[in-house]
Amino acid sequence: MISRFLLALTFLSLLGAPCVSFATTVNPQSSDLRVKIGESASATIVVTNNSTKEASYRVSFLSAEFGGDAEDLSLGTLNPLLSSGVIATPSLFTLAATEKKTVNISVTIPQEFSESAPTIAVLVTEGSAGNESGSVRTALTSLLFVHVASNDASNDSRVEIQNFSAIPGFSFGKPIVLSELAQNSGTDTLFVPNEVRVVNMFGREVDRFLLSNVPKHLPTGTSRSVSAKWPDGVQNFSPFVFGKYRFELWDGNTQYAVTNAWFFPVSSLGGAFIVIAVLLLGIIIFVRRRR
Repeated sequence: MISRFLLALTFLSLLGAPCVSFATTVNPQSSDLRVKIGESASATIVVTNNSTKEASYRVSFLSAEFGGDAEDLSLGTLNPLLSSGVIATPSLFTLAATEKKTVNISVTIPQEFSESAPTIAVLVTEGSAGNESGSVRTALTSLLFVHVASNDASNDSRVEIQNFSAIPGFSFGKPIVLSELAQNSGTDTLFVPNEVRVVNMFGREVDRFLLSNVPKHLPTGTSRSVSAKWPDGVQNFSPFVFGKYRFELWDGNTQYAVTNAWFFPVSSLGGAFIVIAVLLLGIIIFVRRRR
């Protein structure tokens, strides 16, 4: 899975820029901004000069277009309706060694805007702040996911889960791989449902975990896949992690999908029968003692 930092490197390769200099950092690497049509909202980035020399910077904007896959990116010019309403303050500045600067990014969505929610690439170029033709040494990016509040609630359709599976369906001593494929057919950037709740065959919730430690954005018209293993870690391989499990995919209070799998904490079918026999014997002894 491509990380947000790798997204920045992807942008640089598309721009034909030289390698990122770790003497400069831009944070956060991505952020969310909710804007109502006809109104403005703002976010901030922090540019830090980690070098031992003074450096000058320029802040500009590009559109980040996604293909059918949420990791298939291309850069282009901003929609003319948006370009005049996206402003960096300051857009040109100089930083002394180890100095940092907070830059305010203001976005105004005009009343006539009718397209899907845009993703804006905030481009921070290190070079000559006062000279358009100054040499460019470094370019870094931060993604700004803009969520446009529409008057039509039907536009805010929820994520569609194309697939949610547990493989293998019968596991003997090996983790089960939970995989999800999500698609966004709405007009707003959403998030991939990420939480899995594990319920045993007695209906008791025994575990919760995230398919991804970092929330994954799902721009409009794209799909994205995430996966994780369960149980995660040798410490979870105990005789008590046994039987049929239901895996529920959640996002907040909304359940999106369910899948099932059997897990046996042994590496062979014979070992599984032994575990089953021991558990049945324990249940029989327990029931007899209760009489």
